[in-house]
Amino acid sequence: MKKLALLAALSMSLSLPAASAFAQPTGNLQVRATVGSGCQFRTGGDEVMIDFGLIPELISETTEASPAPGSGISFICSAGLAYHIGLDGGLGSEELVTRSLVSPEGFIIPYLISGPDLVDWGNEEGVNTYDGVGDGQAVELLPIAKLAQRENPYAPGDYADTVKISIFY
Repeated sequence: MKKLALLAALSMSLSLPAASAFAQPTGNLQVRATVGSGCQFRTGGDEVMIDFGLIPELISETTEASPAPGSGISFICSAGLAYHIGLDGGLGSEELVTRSLVSPEGFIIPYLISGPDLVDWGNEEGVNTYDGVGDGQAVELLPIAKLAQRENPYAPGDYADTVKISIFY
């Protein structure tokens, strides 16, 4: 009889679920994200360079320079988002139309920047900026810098300017 009671108790314990199976509390983990619309540069501003190289003291005709394809102003904007790409007047000029390359001695060489559908690329939103609507794909713009013809010689030396690029949206 003891054997029978022991076997019955053993078989009952095997047929019952383990104690841990009774207590399995569950919960939920909430995961969220918010995707906003916007624009961002794909290249840093310091990576875009326009170099006229060595120019003569007298410029007999308009001289142009532009970044090489693949090294222009590259950016991406969300699909459907209207944007404006602006260029400020640079370090040598408060004017947006005529910028200035400046030497360490303070000599200047005036120049213009044009772009796609822009004669004079400026920073006045919707007036002289490059305007478009984003499609979620990268866009590259190649600005064109122009030195005008000049009859008086420029002082020899190195000239430079830094123009700030802005995206308005």
